Amino acid sequence: MLVEFSVENYLSFKDRVTFSMVASDDTSHEESNIINLGDGKRYLKSAVIYGANASGKTNLLKAMDFMSSFIYLSQERKPDELINVEPFALDTECKNKPSIFDVIFYAGGKKYAYGITLTAKDVQEEYLYYFENDKQRTIFERTNVTDYSFSDEHGENPDIQILEYFRKFTANNKPYLAIAVMLNFTQVMDAYNWISDMYPYTSVASYNILRSGYFDINADKEKVDSIVNTAIEWVKKVDVGISEIHIKENKELFKDDYIHNGKYTWDNYVKIMNNIISTHEVSDGDVSSRIDFKFYGNESSGTQTFFTVALSMAEKMSRGGVFVKDELDSALHSLLSKHIVNIFNTADDLKKAQLIFTTHDTNLLDLDVFRRDQIWFTEKNPDTGATDIFSLHDFGDTTGVDVEKGYLLGIYGAIPFIKGHLADGGGANG
Repeated sequence: MLVEFSVENYLSFKDRVTFSMVASDDTSHEESNIINLGDGKRYLKSAVIYGANASGKTNLLKAMDFMSSFIYLSQERKPDELINVEPFALDTECKNKPSIFDVIFYAGGKKYAYGITLTAKDVQEEYLYYFENDKQRTIFERTNVTDYSFSDEHGENPDIQILEYFRKFTANNKPYLAIAVMLNFTQVMDAYNWISDMYPYTSVASYNILRSGYFDINADKEKVDSIVNTAIEWVKKVDVGISEIHIKENKELFKDDYIHNGKYTWDNYVKIMNNIISTHEVSDGDVSSRIDFKFYGNESSGTQTFFTVALSMAEKMSRGGVFVKDELDSALHSLLSKHIVNIFNTADDLKKAQLIFTTHDTNLLDLDVFRRDQIWFTEKNPDTGATDIFSLHDFGDTTGVDVEKGYLLGIYGAIPFIKGHLADGGGANG
């Protein structure tokens, strides 16, 4: 579960910005939209990010993806290979400064904080903390590229000798966290897996779910079937006329798949998609019949997209993951987007699943759907070109402000519209 994510000097972010899923003191939608851990700890189940074109909303998700993929793919990086990080380009001084990424999250029932500071050449700083009774404890700290510390004021870490040993295998351009996992240090596994899973949605994830469920003899069939059936039920509930979706069993279809080590290939994707069948029940007077279609050939693009997205959503929700999607409204009707939001906002908070997405769909600027702290805006500074982010809650009481109208009228920045109306002391019609 995400608590907050911060980034500095990366893409359009010059100064440090922080995106938070910590619930404010707002009491609206308290029963549905909040994950309540007790002891006053309350977090948001979903958040939406709006912004004009080129304002930087997608870059926030790219920053999350960079941190995730840098950790996950680090074992493939050669010791002398440059890091593909992109500092803020509109200020020449930023070119030689490091990019900084920090995240606070819950994984495996424990709260963690991880951060990494890097340039194209090396990892300059890195840390992993966990929290015990709200007290921060150090697993490791890395400074000046190669200086490490494995203890803090709370006492010595019992695994210091092991952690010290791992230093020998950590190249300057690689994260220590990934090396510790590669060497099977279990204390960091939950944190590593959570960060590696923070990447934005890709249809490859849906492909892998279907492939493992129907063509992988080593898959957990019961778990995969549950995920697929959940996605199917979501599609049926939006009333697109589909009574059933199934995948034709064909064990010979992927007999050569393992030659490619089971990795994603376009040919394999097409094979699976061609074997998904949707059924419609039709009636002509007293006579009813069932008609089968190729789902990814005959159904509408919106229905296809919704099912593909729903598969990944169901998989993330089954284990309390964070589903991140850029432009949720692309190829989806407003009602389907609202349906996705409602799925997360009404989900059992025991799993602590969350939804974060960007959109241009102003129909979602609806305080009947979201709380004010769930609605975020990106704004680009016209002088520096740098992106800043704000939640609607940051503006205080927005009662009477037509947020959707503000977004449309302030197409080059909805925030000035809202600020102006609050300064005037009135709402959109005041």
